[in-house]
Amino acid sequence: MDDLTSALEVIRNFLMNENTNFPPQQIWKSLERIQLAVNEKFSSTKVSIRNDYFHSYFDRLNIFANICKGVNHSKVDANSFPNSYRNLTHRLSDCTNDGSYTGDDLDDGKANNQNCGAKNRRAVNNYTARSDTDMGNDYNYTLINNLSKNYCDLGNYWDFDFLAQYKNVDVVNAKGPVVVFGFALLKKTLSKFHPSCLQYLLPLLMDIQREYQPNHYHNSLHGAMVAHLAVILSREIGVEALLSSYDHVAFVLAALAHDVGHPGRNNLFLANTANPLSLIYNDISTLENYHSSLLFHILRCHPEFVNQFGAKDWQNMRKRIVELILATDMRCHFNHVNEIKEKRLSGNFDLCNQEDMWKALVICMKAADIGHVAVNWESHLQWTKLVTDEFYDQGDDEKRLGLPVSFLCDRNSADQLPSTQINFLKCIAIPLMEELQHLETDKKFVSNTVIANVNNNISEWSKKLSPK
Repeated sequence: MDDLTSALEVIRNFLMNENTNFPPQQIWKSLERIQLAVNEKFSSTKVSIRNDYFHSYFDRLNIFANICKGVNHSKVDANSFPNSYRNLTHRLSDCTNDGSYTGDDLDDGKANNQNCGAKNRRAVNNYTARSDTDMGNDYNYTLINNLSKNYCDLGNYWDFDFLAQYKNVDVVNAKGPVVVFGFALLKKTLSKFHPSCLQYLLPLLMDIQREYQPNHYHNSLHGAMVAHLAVILSREIGVEALLSSYDHVAFVLAALAHDVGHPGRNNLFLANTANPLSLIYNDISTLENYHSSLLFHILRCHPEFVNQFGAKDWQNMRKRIVELILATDMRCHFNHVNEIKEKRLSGNFDLCNQEDMWKALVICMKAADIGHVAVNWESHLQWTKLVTDEFYDQGDDEKRLGLPVSFLCDRNSADQLPSTQINFLKCIAIPLMEELQHLETDKKFVSNTVIANVNNNISEWSKKLSPK
């Protein structure tokens, strides 16, 4: 048995046996060996990504290795990180089950493309969706195409009730909101490209859906909702009409995948626990860098989709997608708001200028990312409960690990929620939405709907303040 096969066996045994305690050092050493093999194979292979499945297979192995490294190394067991554990198990199954991986494949210069690519080709041909829970339904092109016709409100009606479609996390992942809603949002634009482009889109969306973890808040339903709100905002401030088809695809794709792979813990938690992701990205927009990187690893597994765009156009699309996803780091929030504000006040802001147009799209993305603050009170309250539950879970982990409990993450301080929400809406949401207000068209949608909803939600939270 060669070193790589041994390394994979260590990981397989760890993932398949909840009661086996492996030393963390052995886990990470094995992962590093896997990663090294992937990198070596990439550097030594001259296979074209346009007509070979070899890269797709090794990209999947690369994704698997990186996701494995995202598990907190201080407590590597299924009970500590059940979502990660479940995700890892499925990823390992993809990489090592019969017909996809054998130890000999990695030593064979030809890589036995027929075996390596067989599973990927089946997935593309059958459009079979999968997820952490139950996406065993056949999501064929005709089914999704017909289903998407039922969602004409997507990208049009601001208060579309996403939570009414998916009542709990398990159902969210089983139904695949990124697949269904993403297809509906991109269908019109992508139909302008090659006729088969929509068929190539479907397996891509399935893989994005699959990499979302079933968190309380940062799940695939949040990704779909952000894309929906971002599209509406871009239209209402007059930017959508200025976008090329390439721009529109990049914008929607970035919104759909902006939190892909989110572990349900924030950047501070990753830094305080010396999480491998935090080490990789040097504590700089760790999750945002990870989401962007993971998306492009997934995209490399779908050359048929990528090849619908010219090399130069794709290079620009990649640049904009990365820019949009990185902008969702709240630590950079005021930098983005102040940047567009200063440019606007200078009198030199012009949406017809490419850079100014993308500054506006960044603001649309950021506003959509916290967009639940600007929907009706009932929906806002439900979304707030979900994100708060996720924060409290982090706080519980911090207490267990002997770390300081992060702001908003202490479930014993639940009585402070109304005041913290009011402060967030007033200090973060309103100034952001006001920048959109300055750019909107004569319909005054941002003023009359978006900001009006935020102010109404502030009033509702004020009613819940504890009497002094």
